[in-house]
Amino acid sequence: MSDIFISYARSTAREAGRIEEALRALGFEVWRDDELPAHRAYAEVIEERLKSARAVVVVWSAEAARSQWVRAEADLARQAGTLVQLSIDGAAPPLPFNQIQCADMRGWTGRADFPGWRKVVESVTDLVGAAPDRRAAPAPSSRRPTRVSRWVAAGAAATVFAVLAAFLAWGPLRKASAPLSSMRSVAILPIRNLTGDPALDAVADTLTEDAIDLVGRSGFIMVTPRETTFALKGKPIDEQRLGQQLHVRHVVTASLRKSAPGYRVTLQIVDTTSGQVVGAKDLGSAASDASLAERRLALKLFGSITEVVRGRWVAAELARPPDDRDPDNILARLERLDDAIRRQDIDEGEALIAAGRAAIPSDNPIRAQFDMTACDYDSDLIGAGYETSPAQRAAWAAAALDFGAEAAELKTNATAPHVCRAAVFGQLERWDEATAEARHVIQIFPMTANGYRALANVELAQGRFADALKDFTEFALRTQGDPGDLGMTQLFLGQYDAAIDELRESAVLDPKDPQASFFLAAALELSGRHDQATSQARLYRTLKSDGGVWRTLALSHEPAFLRPAGVIRQALHAAGLDEPGVGEAAS
Repeated sequence: MSDIFISYARSTAREAGRIEEALRALGFEVWRDDELPAHRAYAEVIEERLKSARAVVVVWSAEAARSQWVRAEADLARQAGTLVQLSIDGAAPPLPFNQIQCADMRGWTGRADFPGWRKVVESVTDLVGAAPDRRAAPAPSSRRPTRVSRWVAAGAAATVFAVLAAFLAWGPLRKASAPLSSMRSVAILPIRNLTGDPALDAVADTLTEDAIDLVGRSGFIMVTPRETTFALKGKPIDEQRLGQQLHVRHVVTASLRKSAPGYRVTLQIVDTTSGQVVGAKDLGSAASDASLAERRLALKLFGSITEVVRGRWVAAELARPPDDRDPDNILARLERLDDAIRRQDIDEGEALIAAGRAAIPSDNPIRAQFDMTACDYDSDLIGAGYETSPAQRAAWAAAALDFGAEAAELKTNATAPHVCRAAVFGQLERWDEATAEARHVIQIFPMTANGYRALANVELAQGRFADALKDFTEFALRTQGDPGDLGMTQLFLGQYDAAIDELRESAVLDPKDPQASFFLAAALELSGRHDQATSQARLYRTLKSDGGVWRTLALSHEPAFLRPAGVIRQALHAAGLDEPGVGEAAS
């Protein structure tokens, strides 16, 4: 039987033929339905060949995505763990095949080093093993070998034996059970209710559904559909086997218990290739309102899962040589730069954005994430004050808004593009547009926390401090997060005692955060506690990494903002702090 079965739609028969020829040239045995025997039933032969093939290469196209035959053949291969996918015209595989990596073969001219083709060959080799040499053996010679020819033959035999021994000993060349699943793939299994209280079964199911929705919302992390994972509810789980069946790299298991007031979830993330636990957390959510406790816990589940999966994906991509033709590699390198933004990396960041525009087509599942990251990167450059001219600032802002708009169009349910656009419009002091973007997030995703924070940031820059305090409070309620934003806003409002309480709590939660000591110094000075203010000013000097926190006092040119910002500057001066370039250059 053949090594490889090729499934395709009639309109791409020529392309399927080229793929067949290229695979045969590598030494593989290939079968496609132009070889059907005349005396046998079509469906019978297809099923037989599909089941016997060690790899099934599905050539997706717009027509193939609509073809019941191609979808049926792909589904049999998916269940058998033999599926290898490629797209010849950029068409994305239909559900559920869009959860599995698909090589982009647009523009392939037969080159062996084409990125998409390399992925296909690697997957086929993982499934089939190295292609054997199937060239015909020469006819045996009747001539008796000479002494020299016998030595040559003996040497050749020894060489063949050594090569064969090395082949058998080297694990990666042996047939694998399936190609490695994408590092960005995860199955979130139904959370188990350990309380013994049947009333909490619904809470566990709701948390699972919310986590699946949140993690999969951007499309960046490929999440197994709810219907698939809920079919496993209550069944014993072998994570490694399940990883092969669902074609995912990570399996998330969790259990729920009561924690007055609220709930706790114990979370475990397993790498399905090694069986190792790569992430584990105990997450709690305390709130007298049960629905609020659930929302908080769902957001924490989302944060914990994405942190592990994204972190492992970035690390794996950065361990590879840089490749400006590989979408994952480009995106991982850009995300690394955005995580720790530095002036000296601007040229590299702009080069990566240009490479991503060229290498990641709009129908690639990670294009939306690339656009979101590019939007954040350009916005963060503005926020860091790295522009060298108004024209450069305007160019970064325009690019960020375009990337955000494209990401929002590609992923209509994603919130990150609108959060980024709200920030950029705020930086441009286009308040109505900034407010509209933030409110859109709240409208399309009622569970949001970041939507309220984005809205509060716009209100703060406008000088609408009471509104900002209300929305920062909503953000804190939903996340049980850092009270630093509350304290800063209360400082602008002139509520100094309340600001001191919140900022002290923020400093306890993150003792290395310079922003808490910075604003706490101002609040203490304005409340008449000069000695304590100078102490906090000294602490700020030891903590700060740059003068970036000063930019918070220059968020806008609105008089309603500038007046209290000026009061805070004066208080900081009295406490011994001056903006770099104004007073002490190192402060």
